[in-house]
Amino acid sequence: MKGVFLMESNNISFGDYIKSIRLTSGKSLRETAKAIGVSPQFYSEVEKDRRCAFTADRL
Repeated sequence: MKGVFLMESNNISFGDYIKSIRLTSGKSLRETAKAIGVSPQFYSEVEKDRRCAFTADRL
């Protein structure tokens, strides 16, 4: 799958990893996207492993 990054420690994709962090923090997708300066659509695409273009500042 294009753009999939597997986390070494537990073999989850980058999208699943950031989604789990967001959900653990109790944040909505829209809140998180706004906080890092991207559209909710873009953030959703990253969580679905369809895009992976976060800058170091956004990470």
